Amino acid sequence: MDPYLAAGLLRNPFVAEDRPGVAAAVLTDVGIRPDPTAAVVELVGCKGAGKTTHLLAWLDGRGPYHHVDPGWHRWRRLPQPAAGGRAAWDEVDRVPRPLLARAVDRARRRDATLWLGTHVPT
Repeated sequence: MDPYLAAGLLRNPFVAEDRPGVAAAVLTDVGIRPDPTAAVVELVGCKGAGKTTHLLAWLDGRGPYHHVDPGWHRWRRLPQPAAGGRAAWDEVDRVPRPLLARAVDRARRRDATLWLGTHVPT
């Protein structure tokens, strides 16, 4: 069961915006930083833990962000970063493994950095 619904809330009350992420003025820096030498960084956590907020803060508009929707949308191709660039893919646990493996391989061949948000380690 959704812990927010169980508490009588519709969503995470600590998010100030209706779109992913939060305004810089209300972002709480908890000291999590991506490893600058890693080609792929996986941020694993439960719903509402701040994965999306951190991914967007790390990305800071310098590459594509993609949220993987449930259902047939999970079969869509993941947007690739520019060569040597970066991208953030959120909810990647929804992507079928063969598709995710190919997308990660394509990005690594481009010497790109990927930040992945997920509920379970992929």
